Amino acid sequence: MLFSTVDQQVIPRLLDNRSRYESRDSRSKSYSWTVFLSANILVELFWQTVAAILVFIVWYFPTGLWRNSDPDFTSSERGALSFVLIWLFCLWISAFSQAIAAGMEQAETAVQIATLVFWLSLVFSG
Repeated sequence: MLFSTVDQQVIPRLLDNRSRYESRDSRSKSYSWTVFLSANILVELFWQTVAAILVFIVWYFPTGLWRNSDPDFTSSERGALSFVLIWLFCLWISAFSQAIAAGMEQAETAVQIATLVFWLSLVFSG
């Protein structure tokens, strides 16, 4: 469920910013397309890190996974690995959504195609 929520927030914002870039900044040559995409990725890196922290806290502790440890794989290692995997998934959602949106004009179409491709990747095991 996390994918659809992030997808619907990232794609419309990127398309609005892209139309603003193409109409104003591209013509004046203020900065390049690479700088525009890098800035979007850096902003999403921060927000996806915040989201990963919240998802980790809300999911990891209430499920009791922190209590299930053994001598070879302690609870701190398990928690760190769980957080890193959640964080990487959040970053992948953002990057994937931006990649789909970069080639489309309509936000609604881009969200639907990104969701379809995501579900197909789940069905076919990534």
